[in-house]
Amino acid sequence: MRVSLKLNIILWIALCAGLIAQIGKGYVDISLTQFFNSLVTNNFPEIRHVLLELRIPRALLAALVGAALGVSGAALQTGLQNPLADAGVLGIGSWASLGGVLVLYMGWSNFSIFAIPIGALTGGLFSTLILWWIHQHHTTASLLIAGLALGAFAVAGMSVIMSLSINPFALSELTHWILGSFKQVQLQDLYISGPLLILGIFLLLRDRRFQDALILGEDTAATLGCDLRVMRARMIWGSALCVGGSVASVGAIGFVGLLIPHLLRSLKIVYPSQLIQLSAIGGAVFLVWADYLVRWLPTNPELHIGAITALLGIPVFLRAMLK
Repeated sequence: MRVSLKLNIILWIALCAGLIAQIGKGYVDISLTQFFNSLVTNNFPEIRHVLLELRIPRALLAALVGAALGVSGAALQTGLQNPLADAGVLGIGSWASLGGVLVLYMGWSNFSIFAIPIGALTGGLFSTLILWWIHQHHTTASLLIAGLALGAFAVAGMSVIMSLSINPFALSELTHWILGSFKQVQLQDLYISGPLLILGIFLLLRDRRFQDALILGEDTAATLGCDLRVMRARMIWGSALCVGGSVASVGAIGFVGLLIPHLLRSLKIVYPSQLIQLSAIGGAVFLVWADYLVRWLPTNPELHIGAITALLGIPVFLRAMLK
């Protein structure tokens, strides 16, 4: 418990520091004095506009997406009793991306700003339901193989769509959704994806106390008053909302849900209730600072953050598989 409390304090401090650093970093850095003066007075309208429309939404969305991916990874690993479960590894993120890419390619996004979120949610929910059915009827190894196959199928589908897209601007847009990036985030994205992410995080955190009972087995958990059917439904919908909401705004960012819980377990966090809660904060800290790193690196154009998370997450995935 003391370790959990200390980690909570450290992670919250790191998150606040990351948000401040994130808001100040850009093509033109903004100091704390300029930040407060622009918000309190009207002397710096340009800085105020940049902060409210671009910098603050980007920082908040990075924190929300990181929290959503971290908590969904921890919840899936506990609910499926599989330490390798993650939205990216199991193909959920790829299917959410396929849903968003399909909406873009078909031009349905021109009819409503909610078309891409709906497409991403549909893809994520569809793959999650398939994986849950496989989990109920097959072994854990079969679940992992099926997830990899589902992810490969979704990637192949996106490759076909990209091959059919001859417009270079459309191709660039599709690449953004496949690789994941915060560079195009605006205030509107926070309004659209924010509620989905918050609802998904809430659904997954709601049952974190009952997740401890699953350590004793499903039969024992049921005798302790856990409604496993309702818990599983919340896990499915919560994961779909977290993954679909993140893909709808910033594209596919993989391995966060795998990396963060494994790092926390290495710090002796073993109880699911603590792991899920700390994974939410840890995911937010990780993605906020990762996005800051992307903006700090002297590259042009800006690197896609999905590539960075994959480079960090794949070694952790291989290490977990070879244990």
